[in-house]
Amino acid sequence: KMVQDMPILKFPKEDFAFLLSSDTVLSKRWNHMDEEENLFSLLGPAAGTWFRFISDTQLLYKTININDWKVVVIAKAHILDARLAPIFKDYLQKGGTLICLDPEIYTYGPDATNLEFLAKDLFGAEKVAINSSANLRLKLTNHPVWNGFSKKVSPAILGSAKYKLIPAKGTQVLANFSDGTTAITMKMYPNNGKAILVSIPALRAFA
Repeated sequence: KMVQDMPILKFPKEDFAFLLSSDTVLSKRWNHMDEEENLFSLLGPAAGTWFRFISDTQLLYKTININDWKVVVIAKAHILDARLAPIFKDYLQKGGTLICLDPEIYTYGPDATNLEFLAKDLFGAEKVAINSSANLRLKLTNHPVWNGFSKKVSPAILGSAKYKLIPAKGTQVLANFSDGTTAITMKMYPNNGKAILVSIPALRAFA
């Protein structure tokens, strides 16, 4: 009864939302089940940001509105419903920023259909497998989107990268690997919408 009578806490407005694919989460092996906890620790207590976890199911059933957040980050989504693609595109065309930390996004739909063409259309880039990332470093470009941050960060040593990106015409490059291949891209949309694709699987890299 005491809990029932407690006033509702006034949480601050979230800085951004983190989108998790329900089908992707359900398909994980047992030894990958702690990836979302790592993500929470990295961005919550470590970075001090305030965010909300959302799911593809909530978007499809319209229990939430993606336009409530200026930035939406896709954490892990190699299995993703094709019906989300127009929702993402509408969000981007209205000026939203979509950041994908999973280079394998839209590898499959829930019925195992290959949907990689949707990822290429949304982000203006396609992934290509690399043999080894053992000696690769990540180098940020001097793109204005970094707001000078690229001059302050030391190049990271990578061991978990499996792909490089091939940007389509008009897609901007935000970071390269030390061998000159592309690591992070950004496709611009009307109203300053941004679709950013990262080729390093962040959930494993920062675990």
